Amino acid sequence: MIALFIIFLILVGVLSGSMAVILLKKAASKYPLRQLFFRRIFWEGVVLFGLSLLLYVIILQREELSVVYPLSSISYLITTLLSVKYLGEKMSVWKWVALGGVMLGVTLIAIGS
Repeated sequence: MIALFIIFLILVGVLSGSMAVILLKKAASKYPLRQLFFRRIFWEGVVLFGLSLLLYVIILQREELSVVYPLSSISYLITTLLSVKYLGEKMSVWKWVALGGVMLGVTLIAIGS
């Protein structure tokens, strides 16, 4: 069974990775590529991606990839919710159904481990 500490690290990794994507999307939508490297929002996203990567390396040292990787796919849900809230993106019914299917699959994998 997967340890609670590992689940916590996965959640922190997912949240930092999802926030990184949101920040990078906001930066990329606002500034041309050449200016991105001089913008704080870009570097905040990069740092959050770095944190996410570091956490995943720590997690992978302690747990099987076949367990961790499916659990990390909760990032699809978190990133979608953040994009709707902070980027104003729209979701269709079919997108929600598909996302629900992914979450169901992740839940079944988590229960099986």
